[in-house]
Amino acid sequence: MSGNMIEECQGDAVILDRDYCGITISYNVIAHEFSRGIDLIDAHGCTLSANTFVIVHNYGLRIGPDSDRITITGNSFANSYMGNGKTKRQIETENLNQKDVGTGIVLDNTSSINITGNSFPGMTENAVIGLGHCRQTIISSSLATDIHTQSTKKLPAFNLGDPHYSNLIKHNIVQ
Repeated sequence: MSGNMIEECQGDAVILDRDYCGITISYNVIAHEFSRGIDLIDAHGCTLSANTFVIVHNYGLRIGPDSDRITITGNSFANSYMGNGKTKRQIETENLNQKDVGTGIVLDNTSSINITGNSFPGMTENAVIGLGHCRQTIISSSLATDIHTQSTKKLPAFNLGDPHYSNLIKHNIVQ
């Protein structure tokens, strides 16, 4: 799947389910999603590269417990920042069309995930969050800036929970 602009979905923008293997998702714009971006429910050996996830409300990318061996490289997960301290959308508003959010990656009880060289500017909360037991995960050479823009808890930008599951988080820049 390459070169698409998928925006303003009421549910997931893209779902991979039912034993998908070897799929590449590249050069897409997933924008203004009122719900979720890409959900890898049952996918293996897939690559996501050079995608832009902007103003996605619940998560940009989710990798579920039935998915593994995923490479995520060179993507941008962002809010509506336009430079000079300004955002295109508002932080405080009841209108979802105007709400500024930035969401990253949710790892849900998965394994063998390589997250390298991604940008996470303007995240509402975490850049990467691990739920349950995430194993054999590498997060490296990524940039997370302006994290937790709407959260009272200041957890780590890259939060995999329990560190005893052969996970490696190194050489990232977090501001």
